[in-house]
Amino acid sequence: MKNIFSVIAIGILMISCNNKAKQISDQIKVGTTIDLSDYDLLSVNGKQIQGDKLILIDFWATWCGPCIASFPHLEKVQDSYGNTLQIIAVSDEKVETVEGFLKKRDFDLTFMSDPEKSLHKKFDIKSIPISCLLSENGKFLWAGSSENLEYVLKKYWESGNISDFDLTELNRPYYDAKTIEKIEKASNHKFLIQEAENPERYIVRNQKLDSEPVNIEYISATLTEIIVDFFNVDRKYIVNNRPELDTLLLDIKAKNENISYGQAKENILNTIMKSYDFEIQEKTKQADIYVLQVIDEAKLKKYIETVEGGGQAQVKDETIEITRLSLEQLASYFQKKLDPYIQYKGTDNSKFNFTIQYFETISDLESSLKEIGLSLEKTEGVVEIITIK
Repeated sequence: MKNIFSVIAIGILMISCNNKAKQISDQIKVGTTIDLSDYDLLSVNGKQIQGDKLILIDFWATWCGPCIASFPHLEKVQDSYGNTLQIIAVSDEKVETVEGFLKKRDFDLTFMSDPEKSLHKKFDIKSIPISCLLSENGKFLWAGSSENLEYVLKKYWESGNISDFDLTELNRPYYDAKTIEKIEKASNHKFLIQEAENPERYIVRNQKLDSEPVNIEYISATLTEIIVDFFNVDRKYIVNNRPELDTLLLDIKAKNENISYGQAKENILNTIMKSYDFEIQEKTKQADIYVLQVIDEAKLKKYIETVEGGGQAQVKDETIEITRLSLEQLASYFQKKLDPYIQYKGTDNSKFNFTIQYFETISDLESSLKEIGLSLEKTEGVVEIITIK
């Protein structure tokens, strides 16, 4: 499932002097207890672990774009719940590497280095970012994406347990079979449509294949965003004759193994249209289209990213850093920044990391893409236009 710069590390504090003499057991499971003083953690920015609060361990690295992108949200949560929660960002990189990163960015979190990877091994970290919540007594309470942290904290403080959340390949290994069965059984009955409860919280988890079981979540999403996803089109293809509807923020959650995404989105759209009295009309028109194509596979393969995680495109000075985006996602990103229609019609689902020059025209973009083995071919085609009325 949407802030930031100059921290100078005053010193490097060892959290424990005799960590290496202690034996570290196998991977931890939710429900067991952990003592962070048993691990070779080094403070990077002078902040120490406080033993009287909930602890969120956020595993990250300086090279991980999605990890860094999550820090502003984590700072906001830390500011809101600082009296009862401490967020610790733990990297397995050298202290000097993290220090260098923090000198360029001002994030007000507790940064720790795990150079011996002792804590990483305990949690069997294979993909980042991932967050793990500990109680004041060190009991492992929850693992998952930090974007859901506020919801998780609310559930914990209300009931003392956390059982209503989504399982993914990232957090599933931390739960036993009985707990997994309980969570999945509860999740299969979720289907929610309502006006947003917390406009400051924003989450979008969508899907594309109509035949797959539905598993979507929107928190504080606009109507246009939802329609863009449901029809699998870019905003450029949406004509909104009811702009007042975009002041409406919706929470939608649907997860059911017995209902397909195609069925669910049709039901959701019909419910929303009836509730807010509008119609959706589909039309097609002829238009010039630029098709993103691969012209040098060998060159493009150099930029493939094999580490799993979220993707982003970030403007830095005169360049744009692309992190873990597929060719289809790239085409969508380029189209949002330019007037012409841009599409990718291939089947390559690989994710790529590369940097291109900032562009303002198709010509500028074409020049940068050639350097990485891509091109834009202009053609005439049919585009689908969605009208809200």
